[in-house]
Formats: sequence, structure tokens, C-alpha cells
Amino acid sequence: WPRPYYYGWYQPPPQMSLPESFFSFVFGDGDPNAALRAARVQALAGVIRQSGGAVVAEQIAPYLEPPGMPPRGDELLVDEAWVLPACLELGGRPEVQEDGTIVYVFDELKVSALQADASVLLADQGLAALDETEGDELRDLARQRGVSEAGDVRGALRGWAAAQLASQPLFPEGCLVEKEAPFSNAEPGQLFAAGALGVANFVGVGYLGSLLGQLPAGAVLPGVIGLAASLYPALALYAVAYVAVPAVRYVLLGKSNAQIEERNSARRVWRDALRSGGNGLQKKLGSARQRSGKVRVVTESDLAFDSSKDLAEQPTDAEADDWERRLNAPRD
Repeated sequence: WPRPYYYGWYQPPPQMSLPESFFSFVFGDGDPNAALRAARVQALAGVIRQSGGAVVAEQIAPYLEPPGMPPRGDELLVDEAWVLPACLELGGRPEVQEDGTIVYVFDELKVSALQADASVLLADQGLAALDETEGDELRDLARQRGVSEAGDVRGALRGWAAAQLASQPLFPEGCLVEKEAPFSNAEPGQLFAAGALGVANFVGVGYLGSLLGQLPAGAVLPGVIGLAASLYPALALYAVAYVAVPAVRYVLLGKSNAQIEERNSARRVWRDALRSGGNGLQKKLGSARQRSGKVRVVTESDLAFDSSKDLAEQPTDAEADDWERRLNAPRD
């Protein structure tokens, strides 16, 4: 039975067979923004690293879900509650500066781990469970993508995912843009066939109903005709549902896409406000620059224990001591 399609941030939906297009016509093709969180993590990590680990709300607003309009001129941004979920997810904390500016500080942003996971999801949704995949299934994933099955297959797949993203810009508009969900990704001819099937269902059920209505009450019909008569209620329900479900979905998609466009418009407004920059914003950015420092990137070599590795692969005591010295070393 066909399943809804899930595809990467860049990947177009795959071409469908005719039965799959019928399924798509009725139930749709899944969420085109399934990798939205990964895209947001990539964007925020990049902004935070470029800013030295300290940012203000206006800098990351184009990648979050900010209120409709940014403050104007020297107005203060009073409510920044919409920033906190992303701040906490990336290991940051808000700090109030002497001039009243709220600066979000990220002392130990786990950039490598977060961006590696995000790259996998953005490049290929089929790798969403990469960390839990083992053995032959893991090698199958590598084989399907032309990745070597020798050595660290999981690491090779992560490298492949990162390479897929390196060749194209992630945010060409300078802000996060959610994708509107189409009614169906099937070809126009396939959608026509799916619609024709719905019409045929109604015509067939109507014709069968008219024939059955001419029979006397209590009549017993033999063979296939009797089977069709007994299944008539189910056939009628199927014919109605085949048209009703897409109709309801079409209405709900319209509302959902309108909300997506509203959020995208808000992000563009905040992006433009950040680019133009007023006196108030410049003061806030100055406060962030004064608080900024070097973001500490936690890499795989910084890990003292990795639950995904066997005991024999864990660091030795000497390596663990070296890790502790690096952890406690003063930062630049």
C-alpha cells in the first residue's frame, strides 16, 4: 500500500506510479516541512557562531516565529518569549546588559553534533533514524546512496549528507521559508485519472442503486449480482469518501498554507528590519558584540564517553585525563 512521501529539504518528490497517485489524490504526500526543525538548527547555529556566541533577538528572528512587526526606531522589543525555546535548545541563556538589552549567550554551543544531525535530515529524510540503524540495514542505506560500506558507514553517510548541502544555499532569501503543502505531487495526467475514478465511482454506485431499487422487497439475487447488492452500502460509502476526504483536505490545506505564508511574511519583515538597522538596533548589536566571545565547538574528539561505541572503542584513562584538561582549560 502506498505511503505518503517524505523527502529532503532540497529533494523534489519522487515520481509516482498510477496507484500511488490515487493515494496521493485522497491523502496527500506528507509534510514538506518535515525537516524544518533541522533547517532552523542549521541557521541558528550559523548565526550564533558568526556572532561570537552572543546574539540579540533581531538577529535570529528571521529563522524563528517572531511577532508580525519588529519595533521601530528606538522602540524596545518588550516580549521576547518566542526566542527562549530556541535559546534553550541550543544551550544558551539570556543575559540582561547594563543598558537593558537582552543578549542571548551561548558559551558551549554543541555545534558539531547539532549541525551533523541537521545535515542528515536536510539532505535525506530516509536517514532520519541513522543513529539507531545497524548492520545490514545500515549498509543498505549506504549502498542506495553510493557510499562505501567499509569502515565507519554511519560516519560516511553523515559526510555524504554534509556534501549534499554544501553545493547549494540553504537560505537564499536570508530567512527561513516554510514550504506550502501542495494538494498533491502527482502529475497532472495522474490527477485527472484519479478524478475520473471518483466520477466513475459515483456513476457506478448510482447505476447499481437504481437497478437494486427496481427489485421487489426481499428478492434474493444469485452469484455476483447478489454479492454486489450485499456490498452496496460499503461501495456507496467508498464512493463518497473518495471525494469527500480530498475536498476536506483541500479546505484545511488552504488554511494551513495561509498560516505558513503569514509566518514567512513576518520573517521577511524582520529580515529587512535587520538589514536596514535603526539606531535602537545598532545599540543592541553593539551590546551583543561587547558580550561576544569565542564559541566553544564540542566535537567528537571532546567526548569522554560515547554510548554508540563499544567499550573497547572508548577513550583510555590517559585520553580521558587529556579531555578533562581541555575541558578545564581557559578559553581564548
